[in-house]
Amino acid sequence: MLAVGGCWEPNPAFLGPAAMTSTNGDTTTTDPTTSGPTTLEGTSGEVTSTSDSGTTASTEPTAGSSSGGGPIGCFDDGDCPAAQPLCGPSGICQAGAAGDPCEDPSDCGDAPLCGPEGCQVGAAGDPCDDPAQCAAEAPLCGPEGCQVGAAGDPCDDEAQCAAGAPLCGPEGCQVGMAGDPCVDPSDCDPAAAICSGAGVCQPGDEGDPCMGDGDCNTSAPLCGPDGLCHDGGVGDPCAGDADCGMAAPLCGPAGTCQTGDEGDPCAGDTDCSMAAPYCAPDGMCHDGDEGDPCSNDMDCDDVLAPYCVPSDDLCHDGSTGDPCQNNGDCIANCMMGTCT
Repeated sequence: MLAVGGCWEPNPAFLGPAAMTSTNGDTTTTDPTTSGPTTLEGTSGEVTSTSDSGTTASTEPTAGSSSGGGPIGCFDDGDCPAAQPLCGPSGICQAGAAGDPCEDPSDCGDAPLCGPEGCQVGAAGDPCDDPAQCAAEAPLCGPEGCQVGAAGDPCDDEAQCAAGAPLCGPEGCQVGMAGDPCVDPSDCDPAAAICSGAGVCQPGDEGDPCMGDGDCNTSAPLCGPDGLCHDGGVGDPCAGDADCGMAAPLCGPAGTCQTGDEGDPCAGDTDCSMAAPYCAPDGMCHDGDEGDPCSNDMDCDDVLAPYCVPSDDLCHDGSTGDPCQNNGDCIANCMMGTCT
């Protein structure tokens, strides 16, 4: 007996005009007028023809719907259904929702602005390269995205700050009021125009902290030894006359500014003014007139009361009735301890 081996193939003569099968969204059509099957892959919009020899040829994408429910290819908006009415930059129909790709706002729908990462609402925090990518509720483009530009919002310059906090300080948008951080005076409002050595805005008024005279304004131009601005008036702290103003130009022994007038404390004549030039034994400035304390004639005015009488250690003019030890304490004579 003769055995014959081989494979069986259907005879096209016994088939109808066409046979169709569908698998995973691909449609295979056998046409008796062709030498092999043609495959339409609807999900990509690409038509692929495969001959018996295995050669595959592709055509350009075709607009239309996907038989498998996937992306819909398009050339313009007219190719897209109502649910996805926009033809995006990648040639796929889309709704223009947040995150959909875009080249300009015409690619966007419910998220109407085209940002650097796709369609967006332009709300605070949405990415941006330009204020045009931000909505009216957050109209400024800051270094971290769309923002209102309120106090504390990050910034690189004043253009990223709103009118309510118009200055860009080292920690973000700010008013520049007293206490706001600063690097230089441009970070400060005119009401607190000085950027102190401590890095805060301040007016530099009396009592404001300072590290030098530059931290103080003209109304309190001196930075005292207590680290506060002063006008150098009476009672202000001082380490020397340079810490005192015109109204109280002398730094007294107590470390406070004074006029050096009658009764001011002194450690020497330099603590006293011309009006009371003598630093007397009581540690106070005096003019050396009648009755002022003294230890010798040098503590007394040589015209008004030139005699320092040891019996009472007070200045006298040596007139009749003044105490005396000898004639040298009197204008005339000293008799029994009294000028005559």
